[in-house]
Amino acid sequence: MKFLSLSTLAFMSAMTILSSCGKASEPKNQAEDKDHDEPSKIEVTLQEGTLPEGTDTAKDIWAKDFKATASDKQVFTAEYSEEGKATIGNPVSLKSGVWYQMKITLFNEAGKNLNSEFFDPQEMSMHQFFFIPFGPKSDKNPDKALIDYKYGDINPQTNQYTTTPLGFTGYIKVLNSEVTPIQVQILLPHVAPPASKLDKNGNPYPFNSPNDNILDDIDMNVKMPINVIQ
Repeated sequence: MKFLSLSTLAFMSAMTILSSCGKASEPKNQAEDKDHDEPSKIEVTLQEGTLPEGTDTAKDIWAKDFKATASDKQVFTAEYSEEGKATIGNPVSLKSGVWYQMKITLFNEAGKNLNSEFFDPQEMSMHQFFFIPFGPKSDKNPDKALIDYKYGDINPQTNQYTTTPLGFTGYIKVLNSEVTPIQVQILLPHVAPPASKLDKNGNPYPFNSPNDNILDDIDMNVKMPINVIQ
């Protein structure tokens, strides 16, 4: 009869214990296992107003201290069916050279407001709305000179301005009164790690120029038609 050495017996016992513990949980795939509901409807509310002098500085992506100059608000909506068919609402009418506060609300199929889910710190690090303008003659080649935009999000959990751009609240201005109608593509990528919504220098991408490497997974993509008023 063969006898097993003590070292062999110890090794076999250790392997038995390890196998009985079960498999370790696999790392979460952020691209597939999102921590927010899937948006199926977008509502965009616009209100005319003013921003402090100096807001037009191209290097500054932020704005605050908006003052409404009109009580009327315009609302644009778009909704996607389960089959992915889009129902696009009526165009909005914006004056050239005037700032408008633009507030975005996302809803799921049941009509639940999803905005608060995107203000979780992890979700903020993976999301940023982009606003890409197109002229009347092309819906494939953007004309980035048509609009300006500034981010102005306030975190509802802290009541403080966010330090990373999101775009649920921001400010838009049409720059060219001679070009109408235009469309603004409202694009919300879900940037799952190891990709980053920041560039290699740690800076946010411009509001109208998302990098292709963050566009693999999109939470919302719709074009808002705008009639430009001189």
